[in-house]
Amino acid sequence: MEINENTKEFFGSCHCGNVRFHCKLETELLNTETLRCNCSYCLKVRFWEIIVCPKDFKLLKGENDQGNYLNGSKVNDNYFCKGCGVNTYSLIKMEGVPNAPFYAVNVTTIEGITHEQLSKLKITFLDGATDNWQNEPKYHSHI
Repeated sequence: MEINENTKEFFGSCHCGNVRFHCKLETELLNTETLRCNCSYCLKVRFWEIIVCPKDFKLLKGENDQGNYLNGSKVNDNYFCKGCGVNTYSLIKMEGVPNAPFYAVNVTTIEGITHEQLSKLKITFLDGATDNWQNEPKYHSHI
């Protein structure tokens, strides 16, 4: 997913506010693609991501308040707040994943998105469980 010239800055944070970031996304959120993956990590933490180019992401606060978990691939950095445990974003560097490296920001940590907007976001389901990133998994309503 490419960010076009029609972008807007958004702020996000973990639950306790120790980790804060900003990123640029399409102004019309309802047209922005979001992703849900069935890999063992994303499934367990219920990670719902939106892709952000590295140049469009900046950590504002909390570098020392974050933990970093390397999941099974041992190359993707999954950041979470040490205080409240919320997974705020990941840095995806794994070979074979389209557009890598990129930040995968947890949609639910972006401030100002209403429940109505969240319910209308477009979701693409990824089959990370079998490294079949180009195709939707057979079962996905649970992710």
